[in-house]
Amino acid sequence: MRALTTASLLVSFVLCATACTSEDQVPAYMSVTYQLRCLGECFNAPDNPAHSLYYVDGENDLDVRCSVSTAGGKDVLSFSTYCNGGDAACGKDRLRFEVSGLDFNSKDGNPGDSCQVTVREGSNEYESPCTDGPIKNEQRCQLKFKVNKDDSLVTGTLRCLDMANASSPNITRYLVAPNTENAVKFMVQGCAGL
Repeated sequence: MRALTTASLLVSFVLCATACTSEDQVPAYMSVTYQLRCLGECFNAPDNPAHSLYYVDGENDLDVRCSVSTAGGKDVLSFSTYCNGGDAACGKDRLRFEVSGLDFNSKDGNPGDSCQVTVREGSNEYESPCTDGPIKNEQRCQLKFKVNKDDSLVTGTLRCLDMANASSPNITRYLVAPNTENAVKFMVQGCAGL
């Protein structure tokens, strides 16, 4: 009888522990629709196809990360999404969309000094530091964002002109809303540390 009671308590404890922890964990989610376009000085190459990413972490080999950490004495927000499966799950483009180093404590949407945008399609990776002001030679991306801590939500806009290819800096692309030169809108929910 004592063994049966102990076994029942153990099963009840395991079931309660599993149920209590799984409801608190919400997977990270990212939504962004964008296109890398050949505008400006990119020698008339064709535009890349438009992409609509509606990714939930853990679904279909998708990895969505969003977190707040401390770097250089500042709280920084970073988020990214990519497919970590094979070509069957991810396609040949192997898309990656990442924004890192945002000033988490910004009150006016200013991304801060360490902001970096990286977009990968296939073997091509484009990157640039970002600013909330006018685009400059050293900061090719303009980004504004807002954090809603109550809903664990990050929203914002992003527009990059002549982002350099990481391995061939003379190859550049605009990161914009599809078929336009307008800013991309993004949303990330379920960030750890918000």
